Amino acid sequence: MVALMQPRSRGRLRLASADPTVEPDPAFGMLADHRDVLALRTAVREADELVRHRAFRRATDAGASLEPGRPVEGCSDDELDAWLRGGCMGHFHAAGTCRMGDPASPETVVDPVGRVSGLEGLRVADASIIPDLPGAATHLTTVMIAEHVARSFLGEDRASSVAELRRAPQSARTVTGTRS
Repeated sequence: MVALMQPRSRGRLRLASADPTVEPDPAFGMLADHRDVLALRTAVREADELVRHRAFRRATDAGASLEPGRPVEGCSDDELDAWLRGGCMGHFHAAGTCRMGDPASPETVVDPVGRVSGLEGLRVADASIIPDLPGAATHLTTVMIAEHVARSFLGEDRASSVAELRRAPQSARTVTGTRS
């Protein structure tokens, strides 16, 4: 098994109805960006080379296969790409469907403190606002996002945006203390 931890392809999530009981309409867009196909093709070929290495002879007498009796070795790029497109599936956690970023950008859904553009009083504080997927599970990142949004919502975070933090003098951004 190979995995693409930071895909370039992007999907979308749309509301199918104004009725909150109706399921949303997701389109994952897997392998929509050809660079993802190239990366997975390379990974499959490297995995095949690895399992054909003599160190693995006790475990297997063949390389990797797309299916029983169909080895990776000897497959054309087109055959391998078709197999990848037909069998690709998601793993781990969906994230990045509600992009956080500069409020002036048309791709931004929420600002740096989770406020939804165009909707007063609504914030998002989960993995959906991660603008670029991390190369690992999203749990700890999501906890940090939720804590940041909560602090901002409760007024403990004096700066309500990254722009305000950048405008603050360096001395205001540095925490100093003494050990006792």
